[in-house]
Amino acid sequence: MENKNVVLLTIIAVVTLLVAVIGATFAYFQVNVSGSTTSAVITAQTENVGTVSLDLGKTLHLNVSAEDMSMGNQDKSYYSTDEEEKEHSDQATFSPLATASLSMATPSSNVTTYSCHFKLTVTKSGTMNLENGDATLSLQAGQNVEINNGSDAIDLSANTITKEVTFTINSNESVDPKTIVSGSVQLNNTKDDQTDRLAGKTLNVTVSSSEFGCEIKAAS
Repeated sequence: MENKNVVLLTIIAVVTLLVAVIGATFAYFQVNVSGSTTSAVITAQTENVGTVSLDLGKTLHLNVSAEDMSMGNQDKSYYSTDEEEKEHSDQATFSPLATASLSMATPSSNVTTYSCHFKLTVTKSGTMNLENGDATLSLQAGQNVEINNGSDAIDLSANTITKEVTFTINSNESVDPKTIVSGSVQLNNTKDDQTDRLAGKTLNVTVSSSEFGCEIKAAS
């Protein structure tokens, strides 16, 4: 009987230890990630290691007059701006559309790197009646960022524009937000019939995200 009690106590002790280890392991690997349009819980190396935030803040806008779209200015291009007091820019100016930051909960001399991904959806609004070739959106990738077919000029007459974006961010970059994607809209005065469709009208371009997530890539 005594031997059976010893065996039973041993089994209970082992099970208790396993539960404690498993519980500690789950706590050890938990970290929160949040975005402006989505949030998720991902895995990391240490408990409460930090929070990765994705910020999609700026809207690009562009407005042209009848004179801008006149035959005298044919073959001229106009560009978007994120400055509210300006109608447009006369040269391509890339504005940050998405930035990311990593907030470390516990300072460490080790460098923790995350590999992140999200879907970037481009949405246009305003009163311009765009046709193929009127306006294009160019995207620039930040450092250690990849945009699926991001280097191509995106025709803004399309209804749905979605890009797959991947990037890495590490604890050395946690002080200032890191630019992930920048953008610039180009409007071309190339057609005789553009004035009625575009002049005196507005074009706004914004981006949103979905399926935002990260995973640990390396620690040193």
